[in-house]
Amino acid sequence: MNSEIYKRAIVKWGTRAQEGMFIEEIGEVLTALNKRTRNTNGCTHDEFLEELVDLDIMLEQMRIIHDELGQWDIIKNMKLKRLEERLNK
Repeated sequence: MNSEIYKRAIVKWGTRAQEGMFIEEIGEVLTALNKRTRNTNGCTHDEFLEELVDLDIMLEQMRIIHDELGQWDIIKNMKLKRLEERLNK
């Protein structure tokens, strides 16, 4: 069901606009994380979590837009395997 919502957003606003929103959400997560680590102007856990969720929504749209060949999971599994190998050393 969520993938249909993501696809509708891509169709309604277009790929370029959604890529722009993805960039914006990355910036908002960075700003919120910076505020939390510096403890300035406050950023509650809930506010930070909300920014992460916004980024996740946009990331799923980027997956739909850019994973035409279905390689996302293959690449992700490869990178997770490499992480696991590093952890086991």
